[in-house]
Amino acid sequence: MGLLYMLMIVKRAPFFAKLFTIFRIPKSLTKKISLKALPLTINEVFWSVGQTMFIFAFSLRGETALAAMNVNNAVSQIVFVTFSGIATAVAVMVGNTLGENKLDEAESNAYKLMMVAFLSAVVVGSLLFIMAPFVVGLYDISDQTYTWALITTRYNSVLICLYSVNVAIYFTLRSGGDMRSTVYADAGFTWVIMVPLALILAYFTNLDVTWLFLLVKGTELLKFFYALGLIKKKRWLQNLTNEAIM
Repeated sequence: MGLLYMLMIVKRAPFFAKLFTIFRIPKSLTKKISLKALPLTINEVFWSVGQTMFIFAFSLRGETALAAMNVNNAVSQIVFVTFSGIATAVAVMVGNTLGENKLDEAESNAYKLMMVAFLSAVVVGSLLFIMAPFVVGLYDISDQTYTWALITTRYNSVLICLYSVNVAIYFTLRSGGDMRSTVYADAGFTWVIMVPLALILAYFTNLDVTWLFLLVKGTELLKFFYALGLIKKKRWLQNLTNEAIM
C-alpha cells in the first residue's frame, strides 16, 4: 500500500490525492454520525449496567442463588448466539432496503424477520429445554444450585421466543435511525421496569429465586408490546441516506 502511494506521488497520477485529504471527514458528516451514535452508545452502557444490577439483585439471596444465575447465563448463551444472526439479517434486509428507499419492502422485511426470529427461537428453545439437565449437570455445583439453574434455564428456553423477537424489533428501530425509540425500548425499559422490579422483589419479598427470575424476565412480554407499538408508529421507516439528520 505504501509503495503504491509513493508511486502515485512520483508519477503524479491524475487520481492522486493528498494523504490527509483522503482521511479527512467533513464536519457536517461528523456531526450527523455523532448525533446518531452518541444515544446508541449511552444506551449500550446503561443496558449493560442494568444487566449487572439484575445479577446483583440475585446476589442478595446468597451465594447459591448467584451461582445458579451464573450457570444459567453460561448455558443459555449457547443458544443466545442466534441473536447475532438476527441482528445481521435485520441490518441487511431492512437497513439496506431503507437505504435504497424501498420503504414498503423494508417494512415487509421487518415483520418477516420478526416471524423468522420467533420460529428460530422455538427450535433452539426446544433444544435448550431438552438438553438443559445434561448441560447444567456438567457443572460441579450443589443440589440446590443445580435445581435453580435448571429451572431458570428452562424458563429461558421458553422466554427466548420473546427475547428473539425483541432483538429483531430493536435492530429494526436502529436500522432506521430511530434512536429515541431504541433507547426507550432497551435501556429505558430496563431501568424503568426490570431493574426496580428485581430489586424490590429481592429486598422486600421471600419469593423463591425461580419465581423472582420468572417475574422479572417475564416483563419481556410487556417490552414486546411496547416495542411493537414503536414499530407501528413507523418513525424508523426512513431513508437516512437522503434525510438530513437533525
